Amino acid sequence: MEAQQALLVELLRRAGGAPVSYTELRDRGIELPASIVSELELAGFPIERCYVEGGTRQLGVRLDPTRDPRRPFPEPPAKPPAVAFTEPARPRLDASRLVPLAGLFVVVIAAIVLVIVALGSGGATNRVSVHRSRPQSSHLRPAAAPVAEAPSPPTPVSVALAYELEAQGHDLLAAGNYSSAVPTLRRAVAATGEQLVNCLTPVSENCFTYAYALYDLGRALRLSGDPGAAVPVLERRLQIDNQRPVVLAELALARSGAQPTRSR
Repeated sequence: MEAQQALLVELLRRAGGAPVSYTELRDRGIELPASIVSELELAGFPIERCYVEGGTRQLGVRLDPTRDPRRPFPEPPAKPPAVAFTEPARPRLDASRLVPLAGLFVVVIAAIVLVIVALGSGGATNRVSVHRSRPQSSHLRPAAAPVAEAPSPPTPVSVALAYELEAQGHDLLAAGNYSSAVPTLRRAVAATGEQLVNCLTPVSENCFTYAYALYDLGRALRLSGDPGAAVPVLERRLQIDNQRPVVLAELALARSGAQPTRSR
């Protein structure tokens, strides 16, 4: 497996950031590209799933050269030269102009105070009369009935949609958005249309997507604070013959965080 991983990484580096389809990877000697890609993702390698556009739309992967751990660090850019800053001269005030302005300001303030006093006395009378003449309603308006939320439509079964949803959920999980990743990964599992009994020994890309979605869903449930819900999901994933040691380690974390059921 290590030789297969090294070969896949070398092929992606030669592509220079361009996507490489699973079909091309198989032609270059990668027997199970989806499984090797999943192993590299679990190991923390910055590999991205994508589509390869061409005659037909195919699943593929790419390696961003800027995130390649083998990429040398660029030299820091030179600092721009410091620019001297001269504070502009402030205009001087003529003291002889302040005296007439102060007198005008006093007159304006006095006029405003008189207007406020006059309006205040009249306004109080108006407020009392309005309050007394307002009729009292003898009927209460009934409260609005709560609007029931429409149920969300079922997720259609689609290999491409399942792959897309699993990739979105995986990215949300990697970004730390665990609560948002959970519903997306549930939809990914539903979109595969697969049953566990059909994917115990995965061969098709759809079965691998089903397995990846189950593992990511269990991990997202645990990290979002619901390890009890993660346990049955990871137990289903453990039955699939693919990367069982990694799944078993995650299942152990979920079981240790889950609260034990009290016997009555």
